[in-house]
Amino acid sequence: MACDEFEVKILEGLDGRLAEEERRLLDKHLLSCSACRAFQEAQTALDRTLAAKLGHPSVVPRFSREILRRLELEERGAQTLSISDLLDLAGAGGAAAALGLSLYLFVPWPEKNDPAFTLVLVWISTAACAAAGIWALASGRGRTAQL
Repeated sequence: MACDEFEVKILEGLDGRLAEEERRLLDKHLLSCSACRAFQEAQTALDRTLAAKLGHPSVVPRFSREILRRLELEERGAQTLSISDLLDLAGAGGAAAALGLSLYLFVPWPEKNDPAFTLVLVWISTAACAAAGIWALASGRGRTAQL
């Protein structure tokens, strides 16, 4: 293994992410490589300085749980719909339906059995659904759902 690969292992070791076997390999290499030892000492000093200056940020437990939940969902390749997502979807559908019904009832059309009237209603319904879809995508609700 080259020194640049050992530098990665040194950084992983400082973060506590090295397996036991990797730790032994790194320790053996550090015994014979002064450049990697110097790199490890510099990184350790940097970590100490940053920790002293910045401290450790406090995070509420709910934040950590939410991050872990989102990572788990991302690993599964799907996100669940929350109650607010479902209410938003129902509200958008209700608004589109109310618009269509209002146009049907209150717009003075020549004759309601006219094919042109049906075409206009289909066009308006399609436009309302498209607008609801664009709104959903723009607000981040256009995602795969797993209920």
